[in-house]
Amino acid sequence: MNIEEYLTNLKPYLEVGCSLHEACINAIIPYTTVVDYMKNDEEIRKKIERMQNQPLYIARKSVVDGMKLDGDLALKYLERKKKDEFSPRSELDANIAVNPIKSLLNTLDGQTGTIPTGETVEPNLETQ
Repeated sequence: MNIEEYLTNLKPYLEVGCSLHEACINAIIPYTTVVDYMKNDEEIRKKIERMQNQPLYIARKSVVDGMKLDGDLALKYLERKKKDEFSPRSELDANIAVNPIKSLLNTLDGQTGTIPTGETVEPNLETQ
């Protein structure tokens, strides 16, 4: 089998996102043979790379096409691609307590600096 036949057999697996190793196993092609071809032939390496990138291209195109009909999808895309402009931001309030739980307990107790304590109950470890 020559390299063009190998590529033809690898193509359906690579174009659905299989790793090169998985594609070789499924196409019953020696992985090391393909790797050797890639090391020795830049054009072969580029062809395999293009096949491996096909699922990413399809996914990107699907997102872009979907944005035309779905405003929420378009907004999510912008939030991720243009974070500085479209990302939801949280405003920081300078009056936030450093320890809100301690502050709340102090308010409930009515005394600053004292945290109310409760009664300690020891567990009953006897088996019945």
